[in-house]
Amino acid sequence: MAHAPGKGVVHVLAAGGQRGTAVIQIGAGNFGDNRVVEAGAQRPRDMGQGQSVEIAIAPVDELVHGPVRFLKIDTQGSEWLALEGARRLLEASPTWGS
Repeated sequence: MAHAPGKGVVHVLAAGGQRGTAVIQIGAGNFGDNRVVEAGAQRPRDMGQGQSVEIAIAPVDELVHGPVRFLKIDTQGSEWLALEGARRLLEASPTWGS
């Protein structure tokens, strides 16, 4: 997908440490509360009734090439996995104060 400098690009997948798939439970009353659950695990009770969707997962390093000055991650508890898949991007990016 072509983009101009300073523009975002949307990838229809989740950031993770490696390629694969996962099941996301969709929040019934809070659409910002979508969570990946372990295979075979029950839907968390605090989410209420709702749908589940299978999603693709890919490392950020396969999609974004640095350097970058800003990286936003909001994964409802699996930020570490997203960062694992962004090692090269982070290493190519400037540090604070440089």
